[in-house]
Amino acid sequence: PLGFRYQAKDGVTTSLELEAGAFPIAAVGVQLREGSPLNYGASTGYLSIRLAVMQGVDLAEVMSGGGIDMGGAAFRQPASAEQLARMRSALEAGLEQGGLGIGLPLDYISAAVDAEELQMVFEVAAAHDAPVFVHIRRGLAGDPAGLVEIIDLARKTGAPVHICHLQHSAMKGTGEFLAMIRRARAEGVDITTEMFPYNAGTTAISAAVFSRDWQAIFDITYEDVEWAATGERFDQAMWDRKRREEPQGMVIHHYVKEAWTREALVEPGVIVVTDGTPAVSEEIGVPPQGIGSYAKVLGRYVREEKVLDLVTALEKITLLPARRLETVAPVFRRKGRLQAGADADITVFDPGAIIDRATYREPFQASEGVRYLLVNGEL
Repeated sequence: PLGFRYQAKDGVTTSLELEAGAFPIAAVGVQLREGSPLNYGASTGYLSIRLAVMQGVDLAEVMSGGGIDMGGAAFRQPASAEQLARMRSALEAGLEQGGLGIGLPLDYISAAVDAEELQMVFEVAAAHDAPVFVHIRRGLAGDPAGLVEIIDLARKTGAPVHICHLQHSAMKGTGEFLAMIRRARAEGVDITTEMFPYNAGTTAISAAVFSRDWQAIFDITYEDVEWAATGERFDQAMWDRKRREEPQGMVIHHYVKEAWTREALVEPGVIVVTDGTPAVSEEIGVPPQGIGSYAKVLGRYVREEKVLDLVTALEKITLLPARRLETVAPVFRRKGRLQAGADADITVFDPGAIIDRATYREPFQASEGVRYLLVNGEL
């Protein structure tokens, strides 16, 4: 609820969890027992399914404040044939229950998921015409192998695919990744991608990538990483202690260059998203992108810097995501548009005043310039 209040101030009418997703789908609403001011939904979360099958984790408990052991079997262990069959059945069930595609945070479970398992996920997606929202596997900074893997699978199976937060995975290879996606689309692959307008990543300190040579992968050092709750920057001793004592704690790693972000933003067809994390309490830091992404694009990149025009920016924020989702959920044919018959999800903002205020150090500062918000016709 706290995060939704800040998202409303940023002009959001529909808030979706697509990269991580949820399973069962109903678990995505457990924090919203008092009702929601915004529309919400989720993809069918493959990591949640893996956690349920391989670690016995109930996502509803996690969403209510429980923790996840990111060193457990779901993150480290290949699936048996029996487990693979159970996960396929769960994926099918999640899509039938209203999952908006399949959420596949592959890099987090990269050590555990083999080619056979990945093929299974894409086959299910293709059968349902459901997009796979994938955080690709990371190699060394700029290595395109993770993108090549996904494009090949999409081409082979016919599954629609969406690459999450492109410049944060591509880094110095952003231009090459965008060119590869353009070529794949020209060849008939149903592929889209997205960006968010902040230059850091946020995840748990126990995430799988930090068990690899993360300094080479991100081309950063300990000083480029901060403890999200306090803003403290790391040295090796603090890193080792936090990994051991607080494995579920969040870190913010600063590794994206502004030039890569702009390159992704101006690319035709690239969707603008938030990649936010749950805002549980104003005492617990979160990254600013879940609070200010849209006002930042419209205020800083459109009005102040004229990196792209207003209508193009609005298309990237509204119409393009609706089009990405409308094959799996026809309701989105009535969203992202101002026209007769469309849902009355309307953001009224002042283009001369809209601006973000959230920062990594002080995230809980609401965007300014959104004057009215209507969700399903209600002010």
